[in-house]
Amino acid sequence: MIRGKYAPDHPRFSNRVVLENLIIEAQTTQVAVLPSNLSHEEFLEQIDLLAFGYKTHDDYFLDIKKLAGGRTEISIRPLRIYELNESMDIFLLENAKVKYFYELMCDEFERIKIRVSWVLDNAKDRASIGDYALKHIQKSRQLFVESKRELREIQKSMDAENINILYALNVFIARTIDFYQTLFEPYISIQPDRFRMMNVEIHEQLSLKKVIEAFAEEVAKVKRSYKKSSVNESYIPDDTIDQVSVNSGETYSSNHNNIAGSHFGGCNPIKLNGQVNVLVDVFTQLTDKQRTPEGPFIETSRENLEAFLVANFVDRNNKPLSSYTIHTLLKPYRTDKHIKHDNPKRIDISGNWETDE
Repeated sequence: MIRGKYAPDHPRFSNRVVLENLIIEAQTTQVAVLPSNLSHEEFLEQIDLLAFGYKTHDDYFLDIKKLAGGRTEISIRPLRIYELNESMDIFLLENAKVKYFYELMCDEFERIKIRVSWVLDNAKDRASIGDYALKHIQKSRQLFVESKRELREIQKSMDAENINILYALNVFIARTIDFYQTLFEPYISIQPDRFRMMNVEIHEQLSLKKVIEAFAEEVAKVKRSYKKSSVNESYIPDDTIDQVSVNSGETYSSNHNNIAGSHFGGCNPIKLNGQVNVLVDVFTQLTDKQRTPEGPFIETSRENLEAFLVANFVDRNNKPLSSYTIHTLLKPYRTDKHIKHDNPKRIDISGNWETDE
């Protein structure tokens, strides 16, 4: 993410489909390429795949491909995305690209903790744990130096979303160093880098003038985008997006939650007495499954659908629906959160579907 394949200023990250599959792509790992004289069954019996950062064996899928010369390639990809279990206290723009990269960082941070736990459970002796700790602390410190330099450089572009992503990355790397040092303290003897001081170093890289100018332009773009919305030009008043949104994990999309009183066409909100995942599933069936000669029965972006649902529905207690929950349910790869096809509460609209001739 600093200057490699997942650097946020790469042109391909302007593609929404690429962003939606970012975590799956980034966390798909080649486990091994086996010679022709070694079967994949024999190899897999000798390796614990949880070491790659998985909580359970149900959380991954193995892709086994035959290559030229009788070789076999084994790759592992996630079936579950891990949510952050702690607050990072990071300012995030209300921006799709920023959110997808933030979720990638959250997922990786949780996998770091899983891999460390695996090492502690499976290491043969204290020395091997110490070697692992020192290696990863030193590597993280090196990345921290490079990420601070890139945070300075990327501000020249005046691109708020990329600045925001690099800022978040710096905080995650600093948190990773702090995590390693704290957990491995009994196994190593080094002078620790305190997170408070690392956080000061991060903010020293920021040009306040550039950040304010870049973020102001991003907020202006959000306003223009909402005003052009195909749902309704007036359903989101300007003053709901005058401030940059703050996101620390569970408090995602705070300005969407604030628009619950500004409903489509000025109507009263629609009360949902059932499950949120059932409602979202009905809409995704209409956008993804049901087709007309002209295209999907309902054609809109997932971001726009999320805003529509948050703006126009309340739960059985007349409280606004959680934007964070709907955002998660609308992700194609979050199958762990989707309502299952055989769930009796699911409303399957395909059986009664009729198309105009």
